Amino acid sequence: TRLVGLSAASGVGASDDPQAEQLRTAPEVISTNLTFPYVEGMAFASALRSELGQAGIDAAFRDPPDSTEQILYPERYLDRRDRPAQIELTPPHARWCRSPAQTLGMLDLRVLLRSFAGGDSAAEGWDGDRFALWEIEGAEPLLAWVTVWDWVGQARRFERAYTRALRNKRGDDRFAVVRQDDVVSVIEGAEPSDALFWATGLLESRITRDPR
Repeated sequence: TRLVGLSAASGVGASDDPQAEQLRTAPEVISTNLTFPYVEGMAFASALRSELGQAGIDAAFRDPPDSTEQILYPERYLDRRDRPAQIELTPPHARWCRSPAQTLGMLDLRVLLRSFAGGDSAAEGWDGDRFALWEIEGAEPLLAWVTVWDWVGQARRFERAYTRALRNKRGDDRFAVVRQDDVVSVIEGAEPSDALFWATGLLESRITRDPR
């Protein structure tokens, strides 16, 4: 499997390997995550070795990167540790059940934007995110998502790009994207007025930023 991932990422021998062909034709989110350790991971390890030698690689095993952003941009691990903001999502209404919260991360955010917004430049400036599903019997599950950005301008750019992405992705108006300064919240799957109400409430999520 490792060789298939590496050959698919590099294009070497891919045409002769049915597994590599399956990887090439898989959805981008799958192929990107499968090849990420071999392509970007290898580049990250090379940057550590170039900067700090083998000791730097050994140290990274003891203190691994906090995010895919740090692997995509090794200087954000090496020069000034750019740790993502910690987000505690505002809970849903008492009648709703919430799934365990998860993080999308810069890598998968890039894939999401490429798939539905026509490009991934709006992922630049990502400083953390957290999402969860809200569920109640008899209704479509809602996706609740909070993203934090390095600068207000980057948050504004993401707000525009993701609004466009949701129109393309869903084909309806059952969502809301709301920004307050450098925080953007999203609700998917609710009527517009409800989505706006709940997305605005998500802006009250507790956010702890890494001091820089």
